[in-house]
Amino acid sequence: LVSAGLQAEADPEGKVEVQVTPIEGGPITGVLQGLTAERAAIEQDGKVTPVALADVTTLGFPSTAEASGLAKGMLRVTLTGGEELLGRLVGADEEALQVQWAEDVAPIRLPFEVVRHVESLDAKAQGSRACVRPALRYSGDASDDVVWLRDSGDRIAGTLVTSTKDTLTMEDARERSIEVAWNNVLVLHLVNDAVDAPPVDLQTRLEDRRGSRLWLAAPAVLESGTLVFALRSTPKQTLRLPVGQVRALEFSGARFVYASDLPFEGTYEPYHKAPEGAEWVDAMQKARWQPRSHLRSDDGCLLRIGDRVYRHGFYAHSKSRISIPLDGAYTTFRTTFGVLTDDPRGAERNRRPDLADVDARILADGKELWARKSITLGDGAIAIGPLDLAGAKTLVLEVDYGKNLDVCDDVAWVDPILVRK
Repeated sequence: LVSAGLQAEADPEGKVEVQVTPIEGGPITGVLQGLTAERAAIEQDGKVTPVALADVTTLGFPSTAEASGLAKGMLRVTLTGGEELLGRLVGADEEALQVQWAEDVAPIRLPFEVVRHVESLDAKAQGSRACVRPALRYSGDASDDVVWLRDSGDRIAGTLVTSTKDTLTMEDARERSIEVAWNNVLVLHLVNDAVDAPPVDLQTRLEDRRGSRLWLAAPAVLESGTLVFALRSTPKQTLRLPVGQVRALEFSGARFVYASDLPFEGTYEPYHKAPEGAEWVDAMQKARWQPRSHLRSDDGCLLRIGDRVYRHGFYAHSKSRISIPLDGAYTTFRTTFGVLTDDPRGAERNRRPDLADVDARILADGKELWARKSITLGDGAIAIGPLDLAGAKTLVLEVDYGKNLDVCDDVAWVDPILVRK
């Protein structure tokens, strides 16, 4: 039976189709009848079944319409809690931004004290690839607020003093006031440290149709076809978003975690060693091909195998080793492995995916759990596991040179799920 308070009022525009991806087993498709902080109610063939959110990786809403693409003047605002909010600046004052982040929804107020950076999403900022993140290309500063200008590329460091809907004012080291039009801001970095995830069992992230990805202070609840929630960075501000504008709700931290969210040690061993006295060559190679989490490169683009983009995982290159401490806390591990479809450095003219060929294996406390040789782009996404990790202290993911040595060996371990005891 559906628990008291779980049943939601009918959506006036029709049924809300949802696809549930459980930690174990295949997807469940049905109609979302209710959502609380602990469970969802899914109707299938007239029967309503409660599904615990702790047993779910994703609630997807495949039937909702796609939002229009990024329009001129759009911004990405990244907050201290890790939220990435896309929208249009509609107001500002000396304390906060007002951003229109979704259609037919009230603008959200974002105090400057919780803003890490603001990025322009125009063509100049992104180049030829829509996934590029300007804030990663144009760096900030540990002690000063920094503005990079779109028209000239100039950098202004100092302190953000105030702002209006049209301009912001910086004070530099010489105590000079410099006014900058918002439409000339390529990237704004503010000196605000990232905040750690709150100590809750279930972490929830919402992705809307426009591409905003929002960490929630607590799981969202459903009220009359609208999700009600607060952001991790602004937990006292209640937000409401119609289900029709939601792409997915992602859950983690209860029964499972993504290995790529945990601390790890990644090493890269180049095939071609640097000449003696040219240590900068080693540093350059490691900066380019060192294992990293979630991104295929330092430009902000996500991992892609075949036609699918993955938001969780590790980028790696032959020859690499990723070591993840487990401390015996997990029972099983599963992941998907494959050669990246896209060139991580955007140099498509140099991309020869037909040459990519790697060997890969997974170890737990030195014991080999899975291995495969000569993996190529044509193998697509290879599902691995679940693999037994009972009592394991360390998980290791290795990629070695194949028959073509290190040529085009850009790969990814995606959706690396560790299930708890």
